[in-house]
Parts: sequence; C-alpha cells; structure tokens
Amino acid sequence: MGSPISPIVAELFLQMLEMKIIHQNRDIRFWRRFVDDAFIIAKGRKLKSILDKLNNFNPAIEFTLEEEKNGKLAFLDTMLYDKIDGKIGHYVHRKPTHTNKYLDYQSFHPNAHKISVCDTLLRRAIILCDDDHVNEEIEFVTNTLKSNGYPNKMIQRRLQIVKEKISHPQEPSEIQKRVILPWAGKPTTRIAQFLRRKLSWEIGYYPGQKVSTLVRNMKQKTIPLNTGVYEFTCSNCPKKYIGESGRCIEKRFLEHQNDVRRLNIKSPIFLHTIENQHQIDATSLKMIMKEPRKYHRKFKEAILIRSSNNIMNSSKGMNVNPIWCATLVNFLKFGPVT
Repeated sequence: MGSPISPIVAELFLQMLEMKIIHQNRDIRFWRRFVDDAFIIAKGRKLKSILDKLNNFNPAIEFTLEEEKNGKLAFLDTMLYDKIDGKIGHYVHRKPTHTNKYLDYQSFHPNAHKISVCDTLLRRAIILCDDDHVNEEIEFVTNTLKSNGYPNKMIQRRLQIVKEKISHPQEPSEIQKRVILPWAGKPTTRIAQFLRRKLSWEIGYYPGQKVSTLVRNMKQKTIPLNTGVYEFTCSNCPKKYIGESGRCIEKRFLEHQNDVRRLNIKSPIFLHTIENQHQIDATSLKMIMKEPRKYHRKFKEAILIRSSNNIMNSSKGMNVNPIWCATLVNFLKFGPVT
C-alpha cells in the first residue's frame, strides 16, 4: 500500500485471475469489472461455488458478495433494477449516510469551484439515470443545490450548458498553458481576466488558508505512560534486544511476539529464534529508562545498542559517533532514570 506501482501490480493480478478462473467458468454468464469491483450475472445456486473459487485463488485476498434484493442491486454510484420489459434500469445511488452537503455558495471560494459542483452533479444525473428517472434526479439535485445556497437561475443556466455539452461533445483542443492562482476575491478575478486577455492562458484557483489551520487545537494531549528504552532477553542464550517505543512497551513487546508468530523475516527477533531454535523470555521485558521525547529516546537507544554485547538487533538505530558512546553510556547507566 502506498507504492506507486501497487495499482499496476493489482491490475495484473486481477487480469491473471480472470484468465484462469472467470473466462473458463461456464456458470458466469456476465462479468464486468471496474478496478476491484465486479458485476456478475450468474445462477443463484452457483454463487457460493464461484465465490469459493475466487477466494481459493490466493490466500492473501478475500472477495465479498452482495446479491440482488427485491430486483435491485447497487454497483458503484448506480442502482440497477429490473424493469417490466425485462431490461435493466439504472439511476443514481446514494448511501443512507449521505448528507447532501456540498460546497456552500456563500463560502469564500472562486466561482469556478461552485460552477464545477453544479456541473458535476447535473452531469452525473443525466448520464447515470435512465429516461424514467432522469427528471426526478435533476429535480433532486436542484433542490439539494438550493439547500446549499445556490441560486435557481444559476442552476438552470448550468443545466442547459451541461445538456448541450453532452449532446454535442467538443473535440479536445490543444493543451494550453495553465497557471494556478491563490484565491483572494476580486483582486484574483481581475488578475485572471488580465492573463486571459493578454496571454490566452487557462486559469485555475486554489482556496486560501482555512480557519481550522489558524485556530489552535486546545485539546489536552496526554503523555503516554511507560514509554522509553526497553530490553528483553532470549530464554536460551545471553543475547538481548534493545528498543525504544513512544507507546506502552508492553504493547510494543506484543508486536515483537506477533512478528515471530507471523514469520516476519524483517524482524531480527524472528530471525534469531528461527536460526537458533530459541524462544524469547517474556518475563525479561523491562524498562531501561523512561523517555517521552522522541529524539532523546532514539539517541539513548542508539548509545545503549552500541555499548552493549550480545545484541540481537540488526540495526544500531540513530547514527551516533562511536567516540561519544563510551562516554555517554556512563551518564545513561549511572545517571537518573528519567
């Protein structure tokens, strides 16, 4: 997660799954997928076996199933339903928790952002709804925009523009230079008009600093107890592990135990136990020194690791000059534990 290559790898994996399971499965009459959401048409009694085959493909993934209820099935932003003539109808689907709250018309944002809200909602209403529901959805969007302060005249004007763009789509034009301006009200509008007139540039805006970033958070922050530099030893040899944690060291120790249980090869504790067939002594966990400050905690950890023998740590922590370690470790060991 978080890697730029993750979506590509995920897509390749899903395509491989489709080639090996979906394309050869005669029980699946229809399969369409958008990213990781799939729409399937199959016999009801076969759904369980299809789901089992998908989940048995790789133990690292798990599919869930949502079946049609009362002739309706939600898929992405649409609600699909059975029509009387046997065809599939569709209209915009909103979750029950949806609040219908959008960018308020009176908020200090450029007019282009407010136009974009209108155009997006109206375009979605026209494209995602069939003929039986499009007018109903447009009326719903109109009332929702009005409740957010948008004038009816503006909504109706944008509705006509959106319909014209959908019925007569324009061919893509050449890419123009684009400049993004900080929104500051009328001065920004005048600058944008000047740039359009003189340079034929496209103008974009970004809103200014929000009040929430200026108001100090007065919530009292509690300092976690039992945080600092800790150590524990092996049950079968004199080796020990020294670490630091900004959370309770007991919780951190449980994470070390989970690394061993889950065969985490990145954990030096797991590598020590698996290579030597040893076990960690859970009763040996102790706090060497309490330290709530992050930098100081990591500094002390690094000094203790470098000055200790029989260490199972694979990393020495923060980069500290070895010349200082022999001197500073005496202050840490014989000074006050605070």
